[in-house]
Order: sequence, then C-alpha cells, then structure tokens
Amino acid sequence: MKTENPWGGLSRPGVGELSAKRADAAHPFDFFHALNHDGQLMLILRLKSASIEHRKLPRLKGLKVQWTSNSSSLQLILAESRDVDLFTLICKDLMRTTFSAGSDIDCLESLCTRLLKWQRLLSKGGPRLLSEQEIRGLFAELIFFQEELLPRLGPDALGAWKGPSGFPQDFTVDDKVFEIKSHLVGSPQTIRISSTAQLWVESADLFLCVYHLAEHLTGGRSLASLINNIATALSSWSSAVEEFEEKLASLGYLEMPEYHSREFSIIQRDTFIVSGGFPRITPFDVRSGISEVNYGIQLAALYPFQTTLDWSDA
Repeated sequence: MKTENPWGGLSRPGVGELSAKRADAAHPFDFFHALNHDGQLMLILRLKSASIEHRKLPRLKGLKVQWTSNSSSLQLILAESRDVDLFTLICKDLMRTTFSAGSDIDCLESLCTRLLKWQRLLSKGGPRLLSEQEIRGLFAELIFFQEELLPRLGPDALGAWKGPSGFPQDFTVDDKVFEIKSHLVGSPQTIRISSTAQLWVESADLFLCVYHLAEHLTGGRSLASLINNIATALSSWSSAVEEFEEKLASLGYLEMPEYHSREFSIIQRDTFIVSGGFPRITPFDVRSGISEVNYGIQLAALYPFQTTLDWSDA
C-alpha cells in the first residue's frame, strides 16, 4: 500500500535544528511534519499549556516518543525510513482522533490513548489491508450487529460479539449462538466453514445467517461508513467506542482509504437453524490425528433448514 509522503519538500537541517511544516492548517492543534539533522521523519505536537513531564509515554516498535520541555512539544520520531507508509498512517490517525479535543490536555490525553492502541496493534504484527473475503465477512458481521443486536442490547451488544476474542462463532445472546457468513452475488453458490467447531455448540440454539451481497462502485455502503455509523451510535455510552475499536483492531482492521472505496448492498439475508441433519462436519466426525478442517457447503443444501429469527424468548 503506497501513501503520499507528507514530508516531501523538507530539506535536512543543520545540527540541532529541525525542518518543519504545518501538518494541517485546519486542525485546531499545532501538528507539524518535521525532519531532523539525521534525516529522520517526525510528527510534532506543539502545545501551549499542557505538560507530561511526569507521565510515562507509550513505547512503540520502530518509533521514539519523547517530550521536549523547552518547546512544550511531543515528538514522534521514525527510526527507519522504510516504514514511512505505516508512520504516515499513524500520523493521520493521531490527527484525526485529536481533532475534536477541547483543550491541550484533552488533545494530549487522546493522543497518548491512541498511541497505546497502536502499541497493542503493532505488538501483533501491525495493520494490514483485509482481503476481499475478510472485508465482506466483517461487513456482514457488522450489519447483523447494527440491525439485530444494537437496537435490542445497546452497548451490551459489544459483549455479545465473541468472534474477535477467538470464539468459534461470531455472536452469543443468552441461549442463541450466531455464525455470520457473506456470499457475493454471482460467485459460486457455496459458503466456507473454517473449522469443525464453527457449526457446533453443546447446549444452545445455533443459527447460520448468510448475507447475500452485491458490490458497487457507488450507491452502496462501504465497510468504513458502516463502522463510522456504529461508532456514532455507540458514542452515547462511555468507553463503548473504545471497546468497539479494540475489537476491530484485534481483527486486523484499522481505518484506511481502501475501506471507503468498496461499497455493498444487501440483496437478502437467509437464516438457518443448525440442527439435526444439517450439512456440517463436527468435532465428532474427525478421526484422531487430523488437526485442521476447512470445507465448503452448497447453499442449496441449506434451504431445508431455513427459519426466521425469533427474539421473543431471548
């Protein structure tokens, strides 16, 4: 993924000096893209009233974070120029999340909190662009979250979203368990199952929901816009947006321009009850010594198990 280099045009300064330019004239706080004498790229936040002299700053791999007292500024310094695309993404994200801060102290708090999230994300290998299948799958999950769970559970819907924690299925609500799949209209009439545990539970009703999606250049909904809408809906509850973002980050999602460019519409949703002779492979069907199972199910084989979702007893 190639991004624009916002440090373009800066020349290397003399010893002890910085070459800098305002990062965004419309931003209410003074962010600067800068270059030091060693040729290292920097992002500088210059403040008027806040200080963090006694605060422990986040530590990120490949990125030095330091406070400079004489200029009341927080400085982020990139160690290796080969990581410029990632650093550009981090800088844009930090400026985006601090834009609505009400004061220097609030801005500093938001920036440090965001850096801690980046610290956790980078410890897992860093952000990557989700695959086409992963984008559609996450879109379908979040449509279910937005339309089925959020109106009924409010912020508790986040606790029902189990997939980001490594649970075999995507959602659990009381005695109902849900696995969400997407199917791109026009593609082969199958869905992929990633493990023997995905369509098997011991003591709950298991539902498989398949969203049939059409992809558009315009006129649909993008994954990024769907996520922004959910975040707005969650903003009424303290810490809910933060929990939502952490779950997204655990799935490898971080806002990138590519997630705005692909748009989808929902053609239909099919709901199936996974029981009886449902076509599946369970842990009891696998012989000893087989460690991984990934298989496809023809959609036509699912329709005898089609049902409607009844929340009356939930």
